[in-house]
Amino acid sequence: MELELLNTSVVVTAQGHNPTILHPAFLSSQGIVPDDWQLADSPLCTPAFSLAKYENGITFNVESNRFVVTEEKPAGAPEDSKIAELAILYAKKLPHVRYKATGVNFNGFCLCEAPEQFLIARFLREGPWNDDAQPMKAIGSRFLYDIEGAVLRFGLDGGQVNREGEPEPAILVNGNFHAELLTEKPLEELEEVLSRWSDRRDQFAKMCKMILGMEQ
Repeated sequence: MELELLNTSVVVTAQGHNPTILHPAFLSSQGIVPDDWQLADSPLCTPAFSLAKYENGITFNVESNRFVVTEEKPAGAPEDSKIAELAILYAKKLPHVRYKATGVNFNGFCLCEAPEQFLIARFLREGPWNDDAQPMKAIGSRFLYDIEGAVLRFGLDGGQVNREGEPEPAILVNGNFHAELLTEKPLEELEEVLSRWSDRRDQFAKMCKMILGMEQ
């Protein structure tokens, strides 16, 4: 099995985000995104929610209590991703916002012929809860870890992914690294936390290999 990423995202929570600020003109004029980035859809800009989606798979969206930068189907080498850098640039243009916490998220999959049965066999002990009289159809697994100043919530489920228009059975994998911003300089702390994005990506991949036994 091999881990493939579907999308990644950075979430930053705060009190008093202003969704009306988010607009492609703001993002380009402030140097957050290059001028040559093309929009995939018409942007939305409302007092409750704003969204800007680009053809390269990067999406910005802002609500009153959070902003999110998402990258769909990351292309190229994972270390080349600019998602954390984009979130830092956006936050630094709004230094007076009271940032509270940040989350780094990874969603991916591992192709597997019988994902539900694989997860049951790997994580569930034999017993009357899964025998010939009452066979179990599926199981979801959740793991919680403290990892270098963040809490990792790691989840596994059986399911399917669409690859080249065809559904294929797979183990769906997701990870969320959550970190509270506790100092008197939350913007500086946010930048320091998000600067470790590549470390989080590597930790997520390592945990996936360990938990699913890819290295055995």
